[in-house]
Amino acid sequence: MEEKPIVKVTILGEDFTLSGEKPVETIKEIADYVNRKMKQIDEVIPSSSYKKIAVLAALNIAEEMWEMKEKTKDSEEFLDKTEKLIQILEGVDI
Repeated sequence: MEEKPIVKVTILGEDFTLSGEKPVETIKEIADYVNRKMKQIDEVIPSSSYKKIAVLAALNIAEEMWEMKEKTKDSEEFLDKTEKLIQILEGVDI
């Protein structure tokens, strides 16, 4: 069994040791993304607690994921309709 990579990252000045199934670079990119989101909030609300910044960042990231999910859903519906149209057209003799 392969060992999970261990990665040290810093998020908003706090050091974390992370481990996961993803490659080291992916874990670092994700941690960097979270760090950027938290820094954005810290710049807007500079005297907030770490906990409040983390919750607000989590909500912002969740909103982004939700929007992507909705776009994916719309794309899947479009593909389903397209496939149905192709099936109809394939059955038509010209």
